[in-house]
Amino acid sequence: MLQRGGAHHRRPRAIERLVGAAKPTASIRALNFASNEMLFLQTCDIPSDITSTEALGWIGFDNTTAAEIFERYIARPDPTINPADLLQYVYGHISRLLTSNLRNLPRVQAMRVVGLNKPIRRALLDPCYDQILWTQDLHFWVKDTLKINYATLMQLQQQLGNYIHQRRSKQKQKPASVHGMSVVPPPAAELRHWQPEHTATVNMIPEDHNLPASHVTVSASPPTIREGHLMLYKGRAATESINQDGPIADDGSISMEVLSTCPGGDFNWTSPAQYWTPEKDVAEQFRRWAEQRCPYSETWLLAIQLSPEFARGLKREELWFSRDWKEYAWYCKKTKQPLSKFNHFWNDPPAGADLMEGHICTGVTTAISRMKVEEIQDRIDEDHVLQVGENETKAKQCVFLSAGAINRLGREMRGKLHIDIYAAIQSQEFSEGLEAIALK
Repeated sequence: MLQRGGAHHRRPRAIERLVGAAKPTASIRALNFASNEMLFLQTCDIPSDITSTEALGWIGFDNTTAAEIFERYIARPDPTINPADLLQYVYGHISRLLTSNLRNLPRVQAMRVVGLNKPIRRALLDPCYDQILWTQDLHFWVKDTLKINYATLMQLQQQLGNYIHQRRSKQKQKPASVHGMSVVPPPAAELRHWQPEHTATVNMIPEDHNLPASHVTVSASPPTIREGHLMLYKGRAATESINQDGPIADDGSISMEVLSTCPGGDFNWTSPAQYWTPEKDVAEQFRRWAEQRCPYSETWLLAIQLSPEFARGLKREELWFSRDWKEYAWYCKKTKQPLSKFNHFWNDPPAGADLMEGHICTGVTTAISRMKVEEIQDRIDEDHVLQVGENETKAKQCVFLSAGAINRLGREMRGKLHIDIYAAIQSQEFSEGLEAIALK
């Protein structure tokens, strides 16, 4: 098993150079890290081989199921003509959650059948996030959780590989002292087979979060809202897709596909869309949901500011809880083409909308997926609107639908994007433990 860790109280020079950088694409702020900076203290055991039974156990399967999936993977008839990676076998295994047999089982039983381990089951069944869970079906969130965990494992491997390579270059292959212990870093090609017993120091910089250092600046406080601007938020895990670049490209432009939602959302049945919310509490709930399911992954709370001029140039539609809301959301969730009366929502402009504003739907599995269209009006009620806060107010969303609007949004976001980066729960708990020891 590889280990990751390190403790620091000084900004790295790379970050010092970013402070005050001219016209950055985004600002970032690190929260809940050991030193509240981009260098932090974290330790965790991770598998040394990304393609292994141990890796499958790390992302969320029990030992028996992890071994079964891996055996199917290595026994594929001819890897040269069956090149699917291990994660595709994971997806194939959990597709059983889409069958009628497992759909009709209680959630905990269905997750046991597909072999999810106790920590994953406990996270997905946390009643605090029940409404968030049912904004999609169980299969969606299980797949999302495993995918994020696998992507996080790959990111940790990369960070450790970079560290080993740097140490090897600096020490010229001499034994390197790590926390007072002797470790000889191997060549990068041998990393997957390396089994160190000690903790290594990893210096976290913007590039480790798929953020180009030349286009971000570090902030100690949240952004000031510009006069007349609309603030929108999104909460998510830092790494949500395998082999996917970060939201900021090397030239400083915003990569909108990284932040997009696939068809099957509340308001997009056929094309990817941009889902944001004007309510920070709503975005924070989704960020905490990602944190709960993926404790080794950093999480992000993104904020963007839209100018009055940009907003005035959008063709906007509203769809709040109503008969039409129930019906349109039902079609979109099932990725079925809505009736022609809804063409003004989803067709490309000038017929369709650039931006839709409306309530967020929950209760997907019980209230939408299993019913017929004629049952919608009677069986979907206000309990199927996501509610947040002590006052249980109906949660709102802003959805950019048209390709033209999404492209313009990407240009509008440049220089007006802020990301609060939260340390993984695992690193927070470890840091708290060290602080307690230090106080004794």
